[in-house]
Amino acid sequence: MKAVYIQGRCVREWSAFAQCEACATECPVGAIKLSKTPLVDDRCTGCGICMRVCPTEALVASEPYSEIAKRVPIVDGVALVRCGFEVNCIGHVDESLLYHALGRGAKAVKVVHCGKCPRGVDVERERGRILRLGLPVEFEEASHAPVPGEVRRGEKPLDLIKRYVEVKEIIKREGVLLVRGVPEKRALLNASNPPPSLYVMKIVDPQLCDYLGVCAAVCPTGALRWDGKGALKYTPALCVKCKNCITACNAIKNAEAPPENPHAEVTLVSFKLVKCKECGALFPYKGEDICPSCKRAEEELQSWFGKGARTRRFV
Repeated sequence: MKAVYIQGRCVREWSAFAQCEACATECPVGAIKLSKTPLVDDRCTGCGICMRVCPTEALVASEPYSEIAKRVPIVDGVALVRCGFEVNCIGHVDESLLYHALGRGAKAVKVVHCGKCPRGVDVERERGRILRLGLPVEFEEASHAPVPGEVRRGEKPLDLIKRYVEVKEIIKREGVLLVRGVPEKRALLNASNPPPSLYVMKIVDPQLCDYLGVCAAVCPTGALRWDGKGALKYTPALCVKCKNCITACNAIKNAEAPPENPHAEVTLVSFKLVKCKECGALFPYKGEDICPSCKRAEEELQSWFGKGARTRRFV
C-alpha cells in the first residue's frame, strides 16, 4: 500500500519559497522524493509517518484521523491505539488522536505496537517522540499486527479532498488548483482543547511590512488574511507551522510565547491605507506618496538615468 498525494495541498505548491521536506526526511524507507510535489515510489510500506508529519495532510496513508478517533476503544478508562487496527503503525500515531482520546474521558492511552516494525519504522524513536508530549501514555508490545486496509481510491478529487480538509476556498494559480483549508487532523486537535503551547503566535515588524499580501497568499489554511482595510488578521488554531509565510517575507516571524487564546483571531499589524499617486493601488502610508512597488521601479529607473528620472502613469 502506498501513500496517496492530495493535489493542491502540499506547501511546496503554495509557495516557491517553501522549504518543507518533512515527508521525505522522515520516511523510514526513503520512498519519497520531492519535486514540485511529493513523489511516492514502490518502496512505501504504508507506515503513515508521512501523513503524520505533513503539516497540511497532503499525503494520506489511511482514512482521516477524525474517522480513526471515533473507533478508538476505551477500556477501563484506558484508550487503546493499536498498530494494524486503529493506526497503521506506531509512527502513524498523531498527537490529535491522543488528545482526542483523553478529551473523551480516558485517563490514559495505551499504544500497542510491534516489537520490531515490519514497515521499517524505528520503534524506540517513535516511543520517545510520543513520551515527549508529556501525556499519560503507556506502551505494550504485541507479537504481531494485521496489515490495515487500503486507502479508498477511485474517488473524485474533490470528494477525496473533502474527507481530509475543511475546504475554505479553491484557488487557480498559474494553471494549478490550490485547496486552502484546515487539515482534519488539526480540526480534531482543536476540538480536543489541547494546551496553548501546541500553537504558535506570529509577530510582524510594521517597518518591514509592505502590505503586498504575500504572507496570506502562501498560507494553505487561511490562518493569515488581510481584511481589505489595512489589517493583517491571524488565527493561531488554523496555523499548521508550515513556515511558508516566514520564508516568503522577512517581516513576519514566530513569537517566543504561545498565544493566550489559540481560537481567537488577532490583528498582527494595521495600517492607514492611501492611494498611490502613480499606479492608484492602496498601500500603507509611511510618509511616502507612492507605493513600495512604484518606489522600487523609480529607484531602478534613477540608477539608470539619474536622480531626476521619474516614472509616469499614462491614462
